[in-house]
Amino acid sequence: MSEPRVRAAFVGAGKQANWRHYPAICSLPDVELAAICDLDAAKATETAQRWGVAKTYQDLGRMLDEVDPQVVYLVMGPELVFRPAVQVLQRGKHLFIEKPPGINLNQIRVLAHYAAEHGCLSMVGYQRRFVPAMTELKARVETRGPIHSLSVANLKATRDPSRIAGPGVLDQLSADGGHAVDTLRWLGGGDVTRVTSSVRTLYQAGPVANAVLAQ
Repeated sequence: MSEPRVRAAFVGAGKQANWRHYPAICSLPDVELAAICDLDAAKATETAQRWGVAKTYQDLGRMLDEVDPQVVYLVMGPELVFRPAVQVLQRGKHLFIEKPPGINLNQIRVLAHYAAEHGCLSMVGYQRRFVPAMTELKARVETRGPIHSLSVANLKATRDPSRIAGPGVLDQLSADGGHAVDTLRWLGGGDVTRVTSSVRTLYQAGPVANAVLAQ
């Protein structure tokens, strides 16, 4: 008798989701991707056909009612994440979202509250800590003793500053630069007591800071 598969649903059928997330989910033998929700019906249909998904929706609530997924992957710009994330957590569904988890600290605290209240597992896509090269490097360094001094840099240059932090909603440290802070935290282990950062603009025109150094 085969083991039951985890029933997953996806919100978002854009380029980033198709490039990075659908291939990962569909490669898992114990996961059934049951439905896709996107306001753009054409994108939802195209993505469903590409990955062999049976159902598409434009209404998140209807999808949650009819499909009853155990876990929802929610991939969209940071300015759009909060309301659908709350809706998913209030239904008691486990949730994966891309970084950053909110456009301010209050949104992040509210999402954490609903996850705890409804017993939901949740994850933010700070994937640098899972890269094999990083895990191997950390393990090798720790054979010589605990890591006590760290510096992590993040640089993202583009000709169009509005494309950074999706688009221009957040500063670079709160958006992609969060990878630097999360990597720093993971490498050091334990609880964070203080983060010192330097944020500046390099190699591009415009007012958007795109280079982050965290210590």
